[in-house]
Amino acid sequence: MIAARDSQVLLAIPFLFAMFLSGSRAHAQYGGGTGELSDPFLIYTAEQLNAVGLHEEDWNRHFKLMVDIDLSGFSYDRAVIAPDMDSAKTSFDGTLFAGLFDGNGYTISNLTVTRGAYLGLFGSVGPEGEIRDLAVVDVNITNSRSNYVGGLLGYNSGGHVLDCYSTGTVRGKSCVGGLVGRNHGAVTRCYSISTASGDYHVGGLIGSNGNQWFGNGGMITYCSSTGSVSGGVNVGGLVGYNGGDVIHCYSTGIVRGETNVGGLAGCSDSAIIRCYSKGAAAGGNNVGGLMGYNRWGDVTHCFSMGPASGEMNVGGLVGHNRGMMAYCYSTSAAAGNDNVGGLVGYNRCEVARCFWDTNTSGLSNMCGGQAADATGYDDSLGKITSEMQTDRTYLNAGWDFVGETENGTDDIWWIHEGHDYPKLAHELSAFHPHPHDGAIDVMQPLLLSWVLGGSAVNHDVYFDEEEDTVTNATPESSGIYLGQQPTNLTTHDPGTLEYGKTYYWRIDEVNEENPQSPWKGRTWSFTTADFILVLVVDDFENYSDDDYLAVWQAWIDGFGDPNNASQVGYLLPPYAERAIVHGGALSMPVFYDNTVDATISEALRTLDRDSDWTINDADTLTLHFRGRANNDPDTLYVAIEDRAGRIAVVKHPDAEALLVTEWQRWHVSLPDMQAANVDLTEVLKIRVGVGDRDNPQPGGAGKIYVDDIWITNRMP
Repeated sequence: MIAARDSQVLLAIPFLFAMFLSGSRAHAQYGGGTGELSDPFLIYTAEQLNAVGLHEEDWNRHFKLMVDIDLSGFSYDRAVIAPDMDSAKTSFDGTLFAGLFDGNGYTISNLTVTRGAYLGLFGSVGPEGEIRDLAVVDVNITNSRSNYVGGLLGYNSGGHVLDCYSTGTVRGKSCVGGLVGRNHGAVTRCYSISTASGDYHVGGLIGSNGNQWFGNGGMITYCSSTGSVSGGVNVGGLVGYNGGDVIHCYSTGIVRGETNVGGLAGCSDSAIIRCYSKGAAAGGNNVGGLMGYNRWGDVTHCFSMGPASGEMNVGGLVGHNRGMMAYCYSTSAAAGNDNVGGLVGYNRCEVARCFWDTNTSGLSNMCGGQAADATGYDDSLGKITSEMQTDRTYLNAGWDFVGETENGTDDIWWIHEGHDYPKLAHELSAFHPHPHDGAIDVMQPLLLSWVLGGSAVNHDVYFDEEEDTVTNATPESSGIYLGQQPTNLTTHDPGTLEYGKTYYWRIDEVNEENPQSPWKGRTWSFTTADFILVLVVDDFENYSDDDYLAVWQAWIDGFGDPNNASQVGYLLPPYAERAIVHGGALSMPVFYDNTVDATISEALRTLDRDSDWTINDADTLTLHFRGRANNDPDTLYVAIEDRAGRIAVVKHPDAEALLVTEWQRWHVSLPDMQAANVDLTEVLKIRVGVGDRDNPQPGGAGKIYVDDIWITNRMP
């Protein structure tokens, strides 16, 4: 058979060339889809992900990740997608990504980039671009001479990054962030636990955010960072330099730098609102528990708890203030040699309605130094711990608390009086659910998990099949309320669920000693897969371009058989399909042509040994296939044969299915096959074909892809 295959190569070249000219490629480098918003290109393999980066013409299209992808076998000298093409230039030289990349809750791991500029999985994203629901895990981007470096994205030039996170190590020169190097767009509900280091503008999440002087906005909302950060100038736990808006964010990592070093932000020229930091900040000049240098910005409704230490201008909240600060507090210890204050190291502008803890800070002075025209210096606003944990301290200063209306109805703060300091109301809810909100094909057994809200002692768990029922449920809702769990138990086993069904769940955070408890969570959803995997018949991952291990050695086609018009695999290596796959790295292409003499086209595999398809109550043969838009309609069938030679054939009900350009899952009933007197305990052969095997008739021609043939249990 090998020699016969080789003899066909020259005859096949004109046919292959004609197929190429006819446009049949149809984005074969991806795993399906047309690139439209309603039908995105599907990414199943590292090769397909790399193909995105090679096809600039597709960077305004839409993509969807379908599996976790490991890039440990690759190393890059520039970003994978939309890279900068000339690192010698200071400005970006390349094409911006302007499409949608939907991570679909999956991860891309072990990305390694060692050279270039504008580094990350993406180099740069434009105003029309969006990256969402994607994790980059264990990244390793370590070029100390690179500018605009992030674990996910080097430069966000007006796009949107949503529901993403990063882990690993990121190192560069300027504008270095655990997730994004430089942001002039929007970053929403993202986090990083990466280690970030560099010389200028270094942040745990984002290196540099916006630039108000040049009208380049940047918005960071509901984001966090917990990784360690180190650098030279403008170094922050969340963001190194801020020239945009930072709202509802926090950081907890350790921060070290030289000048303008802060637990949350290094230097800011714009707004930081409703944020906090709990990590330690250490440096030389301008060091603060929350921010190193508030140059021209507004800092409102913020707090810091991590210690700050440095040489000059060291403050529990802000090292050096030239902007406006209001409705803030600090419990941070501050230590330094010159201009050290419980709240501000050196104040040159305005401080209003702010407090610090004189016990925890060890300082009775608000500011270490103050300019003559600055306002707000008032050492009486330093309070002992018991006063700092009393609501009246803040209510008398006009702070807006949950449950009161005299100071406003925005419900910005809450307090567990006598037990803790004020907290921001948005800290309270559980977040980061697994499975992710909206997940589909979730396999069982399943364990729900989440990240707890800041002050939870217990978790109330709600679960049901109806969204409104879960959203409106209370502990009195029998059957919906599943009980209360302790703070360290952030998982829940829902038991055996129905298959192919959507479920809804909610976690409320509880602290019974706090009158504001419980804090109601969002309602999340997921949809279970409609099967349990019992046995893999063929996942097509064990074939290669070695002739003796080619896919057509295992799956016998119609070569030399006038009654069978199929061709399995390609005539030239690679023999198996590498771009259009359902799972893993390979699938089986099958050409069919029932238009001339032969009127069926089938591929036959003899199994390595008799296979028992009844184990573990298996009841279904599950096969994945994908067609092409220019295929002719015809009947897809699957047939199995036992050791005694008995054959059962099942036909797909839709001849047009061969024209569908996305992966389809076909469930075939094993009891129906058993009814044809086939012994399912001794299955010897399986056939996948196109045509009418029982009554051959002239039909169509085309090409299909077959992948992941499983034995499953749909009715456990």
